Amino acid sequence: MGTASLLGIEVDRILRENPKGITHSIFTNSFNLLFGDKIVHIGALENGIAPFGIGVDRFDVRQLIQQISLGQYVHWNRCDNRLFFFTSAMSLKLEQAQVSDNKLISSPFKLSILKTNAEYIVSFLERKAWQTGLAQSHEEKDILRDYLSSSSIVYSNQPILTNMKNVVALVQGNGSMDTDSVFDYWVGRGRGLTPSGDDMIIGVCAILSNLGGINKSFLTQLEFYLLRKGKQRTTQIGYEYLLYATRNNFHSHIKQLSQQLLDLENSNFITALEKVAGFGHTSGTDTLLGMLLGIKAVIYEPFLCD
Repeated sequence: MGTASLLGIEVDRILRENPKGITHSIFTNSFNLLFGDKIVHIGALENGIAPFGIGVDRFDVRQLIQQISLGQYVHWNRCDNRLFFFTSAMSLKLEQAQVSDNKLISSPFKLSILKTNAEYIVSFLERKAWQTGLAQSHEEKDILRDYLSSSSIVYSNQPILTNMKNVVALVQGNGSMDTDSVFDYWVGRGRGLTPSGDDMIIGVCAILSNLGGINKSFLTQLEFYLLRKGKQRTTQIGYEYLLYATRNNFHSHIKQLSQQLLDLENSNFITALEKVAGFGHTSGTDTLLGMLLGIKAVIYEPFLCD
């Protein structure tokens, strides 16, 4: 038997709506369950928690992984608030777990502080010899760096730059943009459980959710797109993260970094930055690039000044 320490903000609703599920996917240090069409992620508490996540002690996670199998039936018992894994005699107790607040609340901000911290993110990535799933060549990588790190105009006919500028235009509320074509390019772009394009768009959403007074129409447009086309464009897990992002719900590490971005550089900001950068092979970097893109829209082509 294992005991959960923390529940994502959406887990209780997911289980109440559909208490019967199956094991969806299993990894080295975490696994996913599927209840109806909703994912619940179970992983080590130290790695942070998604809105649809359950945080468990690392030892308990490994014990569970050793006992479960793909497609195994799982049932949430409402009476004692426990997940039962059939055929393995394993269970996960939820009743003592605290509920995580994954929701980002808009806050006032100063452009000067935002700019300073954005510049630090760029220098941090350079020091870490950053890798991204968005760039397919050294030329594309250099273009991304130059475009996201300064206010200068970058001339290039590379599709990656054109489509980043389209995101900025959509964030800015450009009514002439074809929203479907913008999101068609990014959603599901790249490999992995959470494609790089998804990670980048999540980074943009985090900035828009976090900055008080910013036009949030981009989030509404993305939600409408996902509900119509999202499941055909990207992975199940990528879809979940994106959909929650349109509703201001994010992984705890992304929420923490977004909040720290609004303060002057400090140790908490650096710690939060390192945690996000550590996501997967390129997921963290792709998310940071999305955050830089969102910040660029506010700093260099502002539709709001404080």
